[in-house]
Amino acid sequence: MITQKEIAKRLDVSQALVSRVLAGTADRIGVARGTAERIRDLAARLDYRPSAAAQSLRGGPSLTLGVIVKDFSDPFFGQMIAELRGVAHLARYSIVLACHDPVAGEAEDVRSLLRYHVDKIVLCGSNFPAALVRRFVAGGARVVQIGMGPAPRGVGLVSVDEAYGLERLIAHLKKLGHREIGFLGNAVAANRRREETVRRLLTAAGLRVRLEWCVTVAAKAAEAGHLAVNRLLSTTRRLPTALVAADDMMALGALRAIHEKGLTVPGDFSVTGFDDVTFAALSVPGLTTVRQPIRDMVRVACELLSDSAPGSIAMPRLVRPELIVRESAAAPHRRTVS
Repeated sequence: MITQKEIAKRLDVSQALVSRVLAGTADRIGVARGTAERIRDLAARLDYRPSAAAQSLRGGPSLTLGVIVKDFSDPFFGQMIAELRGVAHLARYSIVLACHDPVAGEAEDVRSLLRYHVDKIVLCGSNFPAALVRRFVAGGARVVQIGMGPAPRGVGLVSVDEAYGLERLIAHLKKLGHREIGFLGNAVAANRRREETVRRLLTAAGLRVRLEWCVTVAAKAAEAGHLAVNRLLSTTRRLPTALVAADDMMALGALRAIHEKGLTVPGDFSVTGFDDVTFAALSVPGLTTVRQPIRDMVRVACELLSDSAPGSIAMPRLVRPELIVRESAAAPHRRTVS
C-alpha cells in the first residue's frame, strides 16, 4: 500500500506537507500551487488511499461501515448486504462484514470487528446480544439494527411491520376460500414471533387455530420447511388447505417435500412465505409471499446513522411490507390426501 511517507520520499518533501495537501488544508500554510499539484498528481498515479486505521487513531472518522449479519446462508441478508454496499460506496465508506451466529460459534468474528474502529454499524437481523452491541456503542460507533426488537439502548431500530403483512396474507387466503390454515416454522425467536402473530390474526379473522397444524422443527432454512411438511403429513390425519411458512426458504423446502410425496401446489396445498427472496419468483409454482422492502429499510437505517439526524438514533422506525401474489396460492381444490 502506498503511504504518505513514500510520496514524500519520492518528491523530496516532508510527510507533514504531503498530509496537509492530501487533507485539503495546504492553503492554510501557503504551500505553492505547483508543489501541491505535484503531490496530488503523484498520489493519483500511485493510487494512494488514506489509511482508515490511521485516521481513526488520529481521532478522525475511519470511513468504515461495519455490517454484522445474523446468517450468511440466508439469501434475504444477501439482498440487504448488496443494498448496504451500494450506499456505502456512494458515501465513500469501506464496508467490513462480520457474522454473528452463536450456534456456529462465530461470535469471535464480531469481536474482531472492534479492531477496525468503525464509525457506523448496521446489524442485519434480530435478537443480537445486548452486551456485545453495547461494546460498539461504548466505543462511539453509531449503531442501527434492521430487524425486529428489542434493540439495546442507544441503538436505532428499523423493522418491517410483520403484523401488517401477515394480516394481508391471511386475508388473501381467506378470500380465496381457505378456512383451514397451518403454520411452518423453526425454533428461532423471530419465527416464534411470526407464529404467534399468525395465530392471533387467524383468530381475529374468525378462523380456528389448530395447534397440530402449527409445526415447528429445530432446523434451518429450507430443511426446516421440508421436515415440517413431512412431520405434518405423518402425524395429522386432517390436514389444512393452506400453509403459511415463516420465511421463503422454509416455503421452498415445503414445496420440495410436497412434490416428493406426489402432491401438488396449489392443488393439494396452497403455500406462502415471507421476505420475497430472489428464488421466490423463480420457484415452480411462483411463491406467494410478503415482500420486505429492503431498499426502503436500508434507506431509513442510513438516515438514522447520518450525523445530520441528531437524536433520531433512539426512534424506532416501522416500514410496511407488500403482499406479492403468485401461483402457489389458489382456491382450495378437491383433496387427494386424507
